Amino acid sequence: MKKITLISLATFLVLLFSTTVGYGQTPNTFDGSYCPGPGVSGDEYAPSTGSYTTGPISSGSGTCDIKQIWAKVDTGGGFLRLGFKIGNSGTALFRLYIDADNDPLSGLLTDTFGGTGIPAGGAEFVLQINSNSGATKLFEATSGSTISEIGLIPGGLAGLNGNSTGCVGNDGQFLEFYIPFESIGFDLCDPNQPGTINIARYAAVSGGSVNSSLCSNNSLNFGVSLSGTVTPNQIICEGENSGLLTLAVSGGGLNTVTTWQSSTDGLNYSNVGGTAFTYSPGVLSVGTHYFRDQIQNLAICTSTFASSPAIITVNALPTLIITNPQAVCGGSVDLTNAAITSGSSAGVFTYFTDANLTAPVPNATAVTTGTYYIKLTNSNGCITSGAVVVSQSPQPVLNIINPAAVCSPSTVNLTSSAVTAGSTLEGGTLTYYATEAHAIAGTPTINGSSIAISGTYYIKVTTIGGCYDIEPVVVTIDAQPVVSNQPNQTLCNTSTFTMTQSAPSVGTGVWTLVSGTATITTPSLPTTTITGVAAGTSATVKWTVTNGTCSAFDEVTVQNDEQPVVSNQPNQTLCNTSTFTMTQSAP
Repeated sequence: MKKITLISLATFLVLLFSTTVGYGQTPNTFDGSYCPGPGVSGDEYAPSTGSYTTGPISSGSGTCDIKQIWAKVDTGGGFLRLGFKIGNSGTALFRLYIDADNDPLSGLLTDTFGGTGIPAGGAEFVLQINSNSGATKLFEATSGSTISEIGLIPGGLAGLNGNSTGCVGNDGQFLEFYIPFESIGFDLCDPNQPGTINIARYAAVSGGSVNSSLCSNNSLNFGVSLSGTVTPNQIICEGENSGLLTLAVSGGGLNTVTTWQSSTDGLNYSNVGGTAFTYSPGVLSVGTHYFRDQIQNLAICTSTFASSPAIITVNALPTLIITNPQAVCGGSVDLTNAAITSGSSAGVFTYFTDANLTAPVPNATAVTTGTYYIKLTNSNGCITSGAVVVSQSPQPVLNIINPAAVCSPSTVNLTSSAVTAGSTLEGGTLTYYATEAHAIAGTPTINGSSIAISGTYYIKVTTIGGCYDIEPVVVTIDAQPVVSNQPNQTLCNTSTFTMTQSAPSVGTGVWTLVSGTATITTPSLPTTTITGVAAGTSATVKWTVTNGTCSAFDEVTVQNDEQPVVSNQPNQTLCNTSTFTMTQSAP
């Protein structure tokens, strides 16, 4: 924005002025008086005329009291006027230090005034009024601590004093300074001008000599808009519509908007169009955006000037990642658990029962099933929200089919799907326990795939939400019986045999006829007799001991040999014969 700014007016109290400028001044001109006066029709320093004021500074009436200061820029005429209301019309020297190049480190840095060295604020020119004689002098800085008087140029820098209440009269309590832009090298129509003019300081001594005593000092700031200001600055969040921007201008009534411009760095601008005094940027990307106007006022010059920009900061929305919690089984869920929002941006999480985020959750650490809403607010006040679902885990139901008995050393696999066929597991996990108490506690578990001991075990199904069912399962593992290995028996001409097996350690035993013809007297008796084995025949019997799925046996063959028969032949006696002939019959 092209500006004329009156800054750093360090006040060293001004004594009263008694210089007379006459009566009947021309309104709203440089004449040394407040004409027309304060608050009356045509008030020359009224805010509506583009003037600026400090407001009341002091209520004192002494020589060194400065009551109020006004500043007015005439862009059409190209000059600045300053007005000072002072306490009374006493005698004083008043110096105005003008920093024409806006560099407080160049020009006059220290001035010997009031008997001492005072800061001069880098002034290039010093304008002095003698309130007693009305004499005005103009000085130019020759070094950082010296000045040289130069001649006043008609129409150039000047100062007058007069009436503080209007165009008629002279109370000697008003000072007016005239500062043409041209006289200080300020080109209003030069786009390269910094656009500011500094009245670096002003000082006064309470007498007619530069060595008279200094009065009090104060600071003063004025800012006078030359071309325009775009407002308001805005800070919004990603996705929001930016608010309406408005251009306010000064410096005459012929201001026109040639175009609106935007920038993302405040340095390089591009045209976005539009010639109205308002502009709606709409939805903007995340970052900083500058919007200004190019303004032309043909009453001043043909150049166009950029207004000061409105700055719109678009802050990014926070990232909200929601992972629904595990389903619950008749319990509650803590929505504040960090796992639910893991991966989200930093910020403050709040919890609501409605999507409009108007009804807070009474206790977010213990909620039951339902849909809730999480609101994430980051440090910039931007908000992202999302739904989180708390669900009820279904109740699993176990259906147990006891596994078939096996014979030791075989084992039983409880993890076989056949054991839980017909169950409704609801996606749950099966675990196996030696006792019901262990199953309820959830520890310790056992290896269900290789059960080697008969007994009642417990299977537990647990869903992800914590619901579970426990059911018993019976495992039967039969012991292997042992039988002795008995020898076969052979008797002669005897049809009865006695078995010699021992009683079973487990299970039950029974004799059965495998082959041949025989009678088992008592089949269940290990030492039963076997009868009816005919002479010359044999029979095979088997002793079998059965224990559930286990069995053992021993086979015994009994043989009844037939008794042979021979004839009773007489003895033989022969004489002198060495050969005898037997007379037995064939068997």
